[in-house]
Amino acid sequence: MIACAILVGELWVRFAEIVKSRGGEETAGLSTAQAIVTEMHDADNKSDGFRFPADVTGLPFAFGDQGIDLDNLREVMNGLENFFESAYLDFSHQDDVASNPT
Repeated sequence: MIACAILVGELWVRFAEIVKSRGGEETAGLSTAQAIVTEMHDADNKSDGFRFPADVTGLPFAFGDQGIDLDNLREVMNGLENFFESAYLDFSHQDDVASNPT
């Protein structure tokens, strides 16, 4: 999964460049979001373990000795979704202001 890890890294670098070019700062939670995305990728690098109960051979996904706190996972994913939605809304607002100068 090295290619996938590289792709995730490249996508994140590009996203961070966009955020910074639009005036985003560290207080916007960029490093926290990056840590969550990285942790999720490390836990499920093919993005199928949290969507399906078994792999293509029918074996259940094993997460090693790591337990999964589903309440916390839901809360963290809601926060991550809020981060990305807020970034989208901020970018949209910036675009609207730029296209409609007063």
